[in-house]
Amino acid sequence: MGAMKRIAIYNFSDSDGIVDAFIPNMLAKLRPFVDRIVFVALYKLSDAGLASVEKLVDDLVRCEHGGFVVNGYAAGLEAVGWEEIRRQDEVLFLDDSFFGPLYPFAELFGEMDKRGSDFWGLVARNGGNDNPFDPSQKVPPHLRLQFLGVRRKMLASSTFEDFWRDLPALRTYDDYIQFCEFRFTDHFTGAGFKSDTYLDGSGYDSHDPLIGYASDLVARRCPILVRELFTMPPSALEAEAIDVRGALRLAEKEGEFDTGLVWKTMTRIGQARTYSTNANLLRIFPDHCDRPASELAAIGKIAVCVHMYYVDMLDEILDLASNIPLPFDFLATTDTEKKKNEIEAALAGHPRIGKTVVRVMDENRGRDMSALFICFRDIFLTDEYEIVCRLHTKKTPQVDAARGQLFKLHMFENVLNSPGYVGNVIDMFLRHPTVGVATPPVVHISFPTLGHSWFVNKPKVAKLAQDLGLKVQLDDHTPVAVYGTMFWFRPKALRPLFARKWKFSEFNAEPHHVDGGLAHVLERTICYVAQNEGYTTQPIMCVKQAEENYNWLEFKYAQIMSYMPWGDLRVSSQMLSLWKQSGYLPVMRQMSLREACYQFFLALKREVGLS
Repeated sequence: MGAMKRIAIYNFSDSDGIVDAFIPNMLAKLRPFVDRIVFVALYKLSDAGLASVEKLVDDLVRCEHGGFVVNGYAAGLEAVGWEEIRRQDEVLFLDDSFFGPLYPFAELFGEMDKRGSDFWGLVARNGGNDNPFDPSQKVPPHLRLQFLGVRRKMLASSTFEDFWRDLPALRTYDDYIQFCEFRFTDHFTGAGFKSDTYLDGSGYDSHDPLIGYASDLVARRCPILVRELFTMPPSALEAEAIDVRGALRLAEKEGEFDTGLVWKTMTRIGQARTYSTNANLLRIFPDHCDRPASELAAIGKIAVCVHMYYVDMLDEILDLASNIPLPFDFLATTDTEKKKNEIEAALAGHPRIGKTVVRVMDENRGRDMSALFICFRDIFLTDEYEIVCRLHTKKTPQVDAARGQLFKLHMFENVLNSPGYVGNVIDMFLRHPTVGVATPPVVHISFPTLGHSWFVNKPKVAKLAQDLGLKVQLDDHTPVAVYGTMFWFRPKALRPLFARKWKFSEFNAEPHHVDGGLAHVLERTICYVAQNEGYTTQPIMCVKQAEENYNWLEFKYAQIMSYMPWGDLRVSSQMLSLWKQSGYLPVMRQMSLREACYQFFLALKREVGLS
């Protein structure tokens, strides 16, 4: 028990009533330092959510009408009662907007217990930028209200009680910011109370160091990561050089927090392209693995699952599969008995292969997608295999030879480049149980995919997602997908797809393997199924492919931006967004090009505050 007589009021504000796993973890780590935990639910808790917290808290206050964090805090104070509040040495106010503790709470409370402040936070917002509610004023420096400690002197004052009793009606988030977040610190320091912060953020050139300098603060042993880091527009993080990946790496290396709890939450509430980009999930693996095969074997059973339409590629496939540094089973599909016999004969006695299963498709429809989800449904609904490498004999006859070869190498090399490379992929699955799919990133060299790779498939993906009961958000313009359908996966992560009883008749007949068909729809659905099951998709690349892809990405970006009047991504993106909203045809609205550009500039100035 902590030295202080302390109550914690924890505000829960998930509108679906789902208590993510980081919350019970937080409450359990908080327990030794408080005498009483008051859990305030602004929304109705799910049955599972209630079960996960009820034994960890002393009081459960059900508001269940929504609102803002201060409404939850006010309800918690009312439930405890002001007489009891005034008897406390400290009341902690916390909410569910951050992950932690990254470091033991003993460090935080041990330090703050020695300080002589009346109220304190972790790191203050610096303020200084223009006040959106009063242009004549600057935003004052102020404490975030997501983690706040208030001591006895302030707790016992009528000023403190009056603040909560007199809370104005808060109809919008702007109301909360203006009348609570901006006001709280100045209000109480103006009344003579002394504030403090665990870490001094005044030296940072960011109005909100918990976001702008997250990695630096984690290095200074800040115990939390705010969830906004994973949901903000990536362009905002890029513009401010915010290092989310660095913060996560430090938390994993130095702290005691299981970062898998971040992904269990973000896969439920986030947009995959956004949190994947913000946290820079892309991994470029070398061709050397430091972990020996004897340790990698802890992953369990591995399968290579191949759709073998072109049997003349079998030797190439076997050479690739031989890069797996562990024994594996070989599962194959093909379209004729003759091919099946050829495959079985070639596999007989292979030194690296354990069990061999070769099956003939009932119909040659759907290619590798129907082969995977129909022909091996029975096997992958079991828990026999922990990870599977999915391949097929790709020749890409629908495009010219050079582009087809490039696409094939993008798949083959980024999936099975070398024994050391594959060892690193296996090690990633072993170290990170929340990774459900590992796939090469979107192919873009010589293909018009970036920003457009939904093509005509998005409405059908949305319909299929609804049919499968998926609750996740689809990405706006570039889906996280297994482009080319060669990838690593955990069968558990794709269980809903294997559980559904697909029919060959649902897939396009040959040769109509086109966008809008079920095969292409599934290609863009797989990662969202994994996300719905609580797993992330991990983009992976070998060094050679990363070099080539970066080279062309830099060229493409530089060429497009060279035609823009500004080099800033956010401004240029907003300009192009306005152009798109106009239908790309402002000049046809009976105005001159000069006038169209001027009106366009005025609209842009309004949107982004351009001077």
